[in-house]
Amino acid sequence: MSPRPINNPPVYPQKTPPLRVLLAEDEPVAQRVMRALLEKLGCVTVLARNGREALAGYHAERFDLVLTDVQMPELDGVALTDALRSLETAGAHVPIIGITAHVKKGDREQCVAAGMDGFVPKPILPSVLFGEIERVLGGRARNATGTET
Repeated sequence: MSPRPINNPPVYPQKTPPLRVLLAEDEPVAQRVMRALLEKLGCVTVLARNGREALAGYHAERFDLVLTDVQMPELDGVALTDALRSLETAGAHVPIIGITAHVKKGDREQCVAAGMDGFVPKPILPSVLFGEIERVLGGRARNATGTET
């Protein structure tokens, strides 16, 4: 299989219904990129600039998914995940995907051990992000026709 030419845009999956996504990301460029990618999926995105804002937002609204930078000021992604997991009740599990630019051996395992459901390295590749969202949401991710993906 030959590589796709660089000037071709990525192929996006069919749009999902409006998933409510809490995005915890402190870096402005990453915020814009992630928000644009999530909009391609038809998601409603609430931005938190650090873990403390994310925790406050989580208390205020219901979310289908949390995307969190692993390394943030005030409350990092691991501490945020621990706090969110402590709030869960039976049957109320919200998937959390960790995101980090400093990918080294064992990062995925550290995120899973912290209670995250998935992991995406930076720079964000749309196909990797979309694939991980589909994986962690399983049957809850639906395409635009309303059928399960």
